[in-house]
Amino acid sequence: MINWFLDMCVIIYYAYNSSDKLAERAKKFVENKGNSTFTVCYYILEINLPKWIKRKWITLEELERKIKDPSYIFGSSSEARILLPKDRQECEKLLSTCMKAESSVQFIEDLRRKYLLAEIKINFFINKLINNKVIPVSEIDFELKSSFFTYLENNDSDARTLASAVQQHNKENLIILTGDKKHWTKQLLDDAVSIHPTLRKKYSKIPEIKYLQDL
Repeated sequence: MINWFLDMCVIIYYAYNSSDKLAERAKKFVENKGNSTFTVCYYILEINLPKWIKRKWITLEELERKIKDPSYIFGSSSEARILLPKDRQECEKLLSTCMKAESSVQFIEDLRRKYLLAEIKINFFINKLINNKVIPVSEIDFELKSSFFTYLENNDSDARTLASAVQQHNKENLIILTGDKKHWTKQLLDDAVSIHPTLRKKYSKIPEIKYLQDL
């Protein structure tokens, strides 16, 4: 039996109605769960996923603003301050697609249903498919998180998630599953933990990383 520690992207790929290959692999992976266990950290459940969901709904609101007022600049509303650069890029892509649609009203409505379905599937995943919820946000090792933060070029979200994974792995064996081959690597774990004198002693076990792309 494998104890999988899931990156947030696995849940999103599973929930999001997309023809993306990673989405297809995530759905297949979940469907073939079998006796394996799914472990997710509280940082993802309590902070990161809620933020992601909120950002998706704000991108929809931004698109509606732009359609009503072509002079509106994406990201200029007070609500849109939490949007990331990639969210604003998504707004531009959605606008381009919307302008090509037969009906902008129908396009918006279809998008709304798509986001609502994704949120429903995320909640289903959390309530029905997760076996273990681990490492309260307040218990994330600050020194470990900071080391990951440095090597991840100031990505606080990934740093907190990976710190949670390492902490839990030193309590029970697990395998990290992600779709991020670029940043979540064995080399990253070795650099952030194994070569750090204090962390090396505290966290003697480093989890294995596997990728959706390779399943």
